[in-house]
Amino acid sequence: MEVLTHDAIDLMTTAIEKTVGTMRAVHDEVDEADATSADILHGILEKLEQQAWFLSAETRNPTQR
Repeated sequence: MEVLTHDAIDLMTTAIEKTVGTMRAVHDEVDEADATSADILHGILEKLEQQAWFLSAETRNPTQR
């Protein structure tokens, strides 16, 4: 089954955002147990959020002023 490019981008962005949400939900608990692991988790979160933004930019419509 073929998927439109814009639909695929939206699906990928949504999947990344859900992953980030899950990671943020456990971040404080991880930080309490092991601050170093929480720092690693934070770095991964940054990269995932950046990728979600890059992907979503492909389908974003500019606003007119």
